[in-house]
Amino acid sequence: MNLILPPDLDDPDERKLIGELLDACGFRGLDHVIDYGCGRGRWIWPLVERCKIVTGVDCEQSYLDTIATIAKMNDEKVQLINAMDLRSVADRSIDGIISISTLPIVRDGDLWHDFFEQAARVLRPGGRILFNTFSPAMTRHKMTSLEGLRYIQSNGWRFALDRQLGWIILWLLSSRGSIERGGRRHYATQAHAVERLFESKGFQIEYDPARLMRTTNVGLLPGYPNDPRVPEYHWWCVRKKEQQPHRD
Repeated sequence: MNLILPPDLDDPDERKLIGELLDACGFRGLDHVIDYGCGRGRWIWPLVERCKIVTGVDCEQSYLDTIATIAKMNDEKVQLINAMDLRSVADRSIDGIISISTLPIVRDGDLWHDFFEQAARVLRPGGRILFNTFSPAMTRHKMTSLEGLRYIQSNGWRFALDRQLGWIILWLLSSRGSIERGGRRHYATQAHAVERLFESKGFQIEYDPARLMRTTNVGLLPGYPNDPRVPEYHWWCVRKKEQQPHRD
């Protein structure tokens, strides 16, 4: 598929790597997929090449407008929803969801829980989610490398110290063993905490971070640094269980 894209989105090598990851995680040939937190559509177009119906969900209308403009230029159809959640999506109508760098940005524990609960509702049995989370190793690296102090010259001491203090706090918070409701913030998260959350919502692991790093080129994706020694992201592919957990 020869797409006309803005220069900042027109990276054939990146699209190839994204496509290979989507193929490895079983997205090729799915009927209906959602990109939750789609932004300006970097992952939309590899999905369009592989899936019958693609829906982008984002709360920033300008991002959706960009996708709509690109779709029109290329005579492609992409469904778009301006929302922070999946509540407007029908039950059991979706085959796959991707959520790339969105959960670490929303941070709020209630929204983490809501995402997996809504995903369990809208996905058909066996439906899958590809998503990533920030690794605690990243916050530790930022803290120990004194990353914040690099801004002294450009932004002054106060900004640099605040930034460095921020990395220390985020590193300390990343040690928590669970993702809880109640407004608590979750930026970098322990892998077992993420696993505990999605399993409680009716999902099981298809590919854990170690396996995806070992068997795919996810670590080569531009913009998602993943040095095995200091992985900035954990990547997951999970599948909806056939029988969902009972909820009171």
